[in-house]
Order: sequence, then C-alpha cells, then structure tokens
Amino acid sequence: MSTDEESRFGELSFVYNMGNDADHKPDRLGAGEGAEVVLYDQTGNDDRVRGVLYIDDYRTYIQSVSTVNFRQTGNGDRTEFINDIINALYGPIITVSPDSLDFGTVLVNSGENLTLTISNEGNDVLTVSDISVEGDCFSTDFEQEYDLDPDDESELTVTFEPTATGDFEGFVTITSSDPFYGELSVYICGTGAAPEIALSPDSLNFGDVQVDDSVEQDFYIGNHGQIGLTVSEIYIDGNHFNVDFGGEFTVEA
Repeated sequence: MSTDEESRFGELSFVYNMGNDADHKPDRLGAGEGAEVVLYDQTGNDDRVRGVLYIDDYRTYIQSVSTVNFRQTGNGDRTEFINDIINALYGPIITVSPDSLDFGTVLVNSGENLTLTISNEGNDVLTVSDISVEGDCFSTDFEQEYDLDPDDESELTVTFEPTATGDFEGFVTITSSDPFYGELSVYICGTGAAPEIALSPDSLNFGDVQVDDSVEQDFYIGNHGQIGLTVSEIYIDGNHFNVDFGGEFTVEA
C-alpha cells in the first residue's frame, strides 16, 4: 500500500486475491469516482498499479486493475486489512506541536512553563487517555482522560523546575486512540543554573581616619555562577559607615 502520507503509513504488503473468487470479487468504482488508496504489486520488480480503494459515506469500493496476489508474513485477513486502511484514512490522527521543548536556562528552585498543542487532524474522535513524563524536574498539568473532536485541539502546559544546577532531559509521552501512534513522545530539555556571588576584596580596612573626615574604598561584586545575579539590597551593620547603593541591579554570569 502506498499513500500520500508515506512517512505516516509507510508501505504494507498483504494477501488478497482480486477478481478470481466470487467471495472476494471486488466491488466496482462508478464512473468518475476516485481512489483514496492505490495498491501496488510488491512481489516483483515493477510497481504497476494493481487496484484502488475508494471510501464514501455508505460503502467501501475496491476496483481491480488486474488479478494479483499480494503476500504478507502473518495474518492476511482481507477484512482486517481493509479495516486498517479505513482507520488510517478515517480514524483519529494525533499531531503535537512543537515536536520538542527546550526550556533553556532556568534559575534553580524556580519554574518555567512551555506549551504543547495536541490536535486531532483525523475524521473521528481522538481520546487522550494518559500523558506521562520521564525525567527529573519536569511535570505537566494533565489531569484526566479527555476527547478531541476532529479539527479540535488542546494545550498542555509542561513545567521545568530545576532543583540543582546542570542539564536535564526527558520525554512527554501522550497515549491516545490514534491507530498508528498510540504513544507519541516529545523530547524535552533544560538547564538548571544558579548565580554565585563573589566579593573582592573580602574585607576593607580604612585605617586611622580623622574625626569628621571621611575615606572611601571600593569593593567589587562579581558573579561566578551560570545565570544573572540580582543584587536587591546592600546594608551595613555598624556605626559610622555607609554605602552608595543606588538600587537593585544585576551582575551577569
């Protein structure tokens, strides 16, 4: 079998004798009716068309182009094969966007949210029965099973809350009634980071200072971490000292 969505359905070989046995003699397409699926001979070197399948609201039609025996290892049941085609064409089709999530760098002990959009691009109701997360520090807001009508979509919030510095990765796995992708996994990753303050020098000695006079010295605030350091306040414990802190600022990593 070959379809317009070869990456989704691929190619299948199957056992089906067309046109010989009265019990298996195919229905005929009417004039002007088209084919949804084209059947090819997979037994030889050629790829000549051997039959077509057409589905409308009332019947399934199969038109023989020539008599051919398709072979499959395993179950060659005609009804099961036709049902597989119907499900592929007219069942639910799950799509998830984007196909991966990169949270980038996130401050340790804080959280970042990103969104996955789950859509049903098929022709039947899609049931999302479970959503699981593999990987430390990741979670979702999935609560319970739900249905998506054709052309409907839902949003899933994925949260990354690193508890330590370093790289994290995992997968969000969506279990649904899609006949081909009953389990669909999305790669997720992120980096936990923290600032690390560094002061230079680590002490200040003003020496002897005349009464009612003043002496200034500088010290430097650095950041040896992996993410910006926010300095929100500087205060002094001790009399006769003051600092020219002008308000909150950030020291980049």
